Amino acid sequence: MLYQLRHYYTVSSSDMAAVVGFMGERLIPAATAMGFQHIGAFTTLYGPSPRLTMLFAFADANDRMAKFDAFDASDAWREIEPGLYPDGRPLIARYDTALLRPTPYSPDIMQSLNAATPGVFEERIYHGTSTRNHAKINA
Repeated sequence: MLYQLRHYYTVSSSDMAAVVGFMGERLIPAATAMGFQHIGAFTTLYGPSPRLTMLFAFADANDRMAKFDAFDASDAWREIEPGLYPDGRPLIARYDTALLRPTPYSPDIMQSLNAATPGVFEERIYHGTSTRNHAKINA
């Protein structure tokens, strides 16, 4: 299994409601209709914002590529894409994507999503020092 974590940053915090609406009402239904496995969409409670985070699952990198290629070429995408530019201005300033492969000690995310109540998810990003920086420090 391969997971795609994507952070969408809005131009301004006042655009977040429009982005959440666009994703929930248009993009996610269109993507799931084309076989995307949508795990969840999250807004920032604490941390970098304004930001919407989405998580999708794919069988592997080839499955991801095939689904994105088909979606990008679809009539569904051509129909909904203008919704990202109301009044000719973009709602999304930029986005970052990470492709994640679970480690052997990762719990089954699909099983954990069947929890009795929704939870709060935390994303932590650890940045290691490069060997080059480490060599400079110890020199």
